[in-house]
Amino acid sequence: MNIESRALSYALTLPPSVAKQGGHDAAFRVASCLVWGFDLSREQALSVMRQWNQQRANPPWSEAELSHKIDSAAAAPSKYPRGYLLREKTEKPAPQGEGVAPLPTGPERPRIPLYDSAKAEQFAAACRFPITLDLLARRSPVAIPSPANQNTTTSEAFLSALYPEGESVLVFTDFRSQGDFLWTVGKGGFRLSRQRNIAPVPSRLPGSAKEGVWFLIQPVTGEWSIQNTGDGTRYGRRHGGCVTSWRYLLLESDEAPESVWLRCLVQLPIRISAMYTSGGRSVHALIRVDASSKADYDASRDVIRSVLPVIGADPAATTGVRLSRLPGCLRGNQLQRLVWLDPEPPAGLPILDRIAP
Repeated sequence: MNIESRALSYALTLPPSVAKQGGHDAAFRVASCLVWGFDLSREQALSVMRQWNQQRANPPWSEAELSHKIDSAAAAPSKYPRGYLLREKTEKPAPQGEGVAPLPTGPERPRIPLYDSAKAEQFAAACRFPITLDLLARRSPVAIPSPANQNTTTSEAFLSALYPEGESVLVFTDFRSQGDFLWTVGKGGFRLSRQRNIAPVPSRLPGSAKEGVWFLIQPVTGEWSIQNTGDGTRYGRRHGGCVTSWRYLLLESDEAPESVWLRCLVQLPIRISAMYTSGGRSVHALIRVDASSKADYDASRDVIRSVLPVIGADPAATTGVRLSRLPGCLRGNQLQRLVWLDPEPPAGLPILDRIAP
């Protein structure tokens, strides 16, 4: 197990960050353990904290807040030396008596490799011709509006293309909320209350937000339900118990340059249902996995995590209950641009082989 995997495993054992219940202190403790205890670089610590954030923070912290906590932890004095959590225990547990079996252990989690820019460039170089956002939009199986014509109608059509009649998708203008809107295919949009037992009201989906607009990639019930955690129970609309189908997995990269990332994506023999920009520097790819259960989903995720981070895929983005950017919306004044849409992508056929001149 590499240092980042060890650091994440340790962080997940610490108390969760819960709003109004010492959440700031809990998050700062995690940041301090990553920076001082495991002596991670800023980028390594931030990568681990993103993964912790999705599993142990309620509501999750924003990217800017995570960065601030890492920087604050690095600047704060520590009574322990750097790397104090890296010391391995060398003593084996004493036997408990004759015939006693050794301690049982679970299966080892697959190793998550680090981004390797040279390997990403090498893989991208095998692409037979340049790949651009404009080219993908022109060759998309479902017609894509020009950037100037993408808006809320694009967002609603996008969700209705990817989810069957009657399924519901949560939409967010606040990353840390439990969902601000609900789109139910065949019924339209609804504005959601942040309190339980208040009926939603019909509404168009939002067209913009200061930090952008997100959607939860798995369809959900849209109802509040109890989430059981190691520290008790709480109500939510975005946890695994709300998911009705484990259909999609998200790939995104903040590491690989766009030109490299696009050339890598189109060569992968995976079922890419959609590609769109984040309104920032990254391009998101929505992968069709059609898992039969959460365990089945995790198995697919583990395969992805064991290979694709080398070319830039963020392993934290592959969690099952993940938010992604909603195409057609504005992030500030930047468009979250839809460039590829294929609700039923063929298995084993890279996009490159479908768009070759």
